[in-house]
Amino acid sequence: MKTTYCFTEIVRPPFAIVLLAFFSAPACYINEPKAVQGFSGEAAEVIFDTCVNCHAGGNEEGNFGYVDKPEQMIENGIISPGDSANSLIIKRVSEGSPRPEGMLRMPYGGPYLTPTQINNLAAWIDSMGLYTVTVSGENVAIDPTGEQKVAENKTLTVTVTANTEGFSVRDTPGGDCPLGTWKGSTYTTGAIVANCSLTFEAYGIAKVTPVVVGATVTPSSVQDIETGKTASFVV
Repeated sequence: MKTTYCFTEIVRPPFAIVLLAFFSAPACYINEPKAVQGFSGEAAEVIFDTCVNCHAGGNEEGNFGYVDKPEQMIENGIISPGDSANSLIIKRVSEGSPRPEGMLRMPYGGPYLTPTQINNLAAWIDSMGLYTVTVSGENVAIDPTGEQKVAENKTLTVTVTANTEGFSVRDTPGGDCPLGTWKGSTYTTGAIVANCSLTFEAYGIAKVTPVVVGATVTPSSVQDIETGKTASFVV
């Protein structure tokens, strides 16, 4: 007869851990690896063996249910792609790691991950796709600027404002990053899938008035020309 144990923390003094034994009862946590996608190699074994029972497939022990997909872990700050040392999941499973105050070492109550398992998990995080997006501009203030690291299939958001009063930021930036969208002065790229560049430019409008004597000119009206551009007339 199989015995299933469920650990429940009693949140009232005196603090205690109650161990309940059920015979022929459903498991406290249901392992549903089919709901966990995107993990690979030895890291997948670590996730399946030590994490999914409590934190995937609808299970959200400790209000922490983010291991169904790597994308969820990235979006919720559990994984920092390419940077295992600063990834919360590594801090939570490592002995002596500087965990945020009040956060216990995982898996809760043990058995804890072996050094090999932790190394496999860290190597997987460090190998995650990270691309360099080089952000620059002309006559604009940009934040952030320079080389930015972006995880594969993620976007980069940049705030852009013109340095010169009366100038406007061009709608379509230069460079070869996937085109994105504007929301006010904030530009968000399309999904990044390779190293690319992003260039912003601000422009003003100059009025060019054609004045002729003894001839005709086309166009004959005042022309609004972007700064840095040229105006053409037939005389």
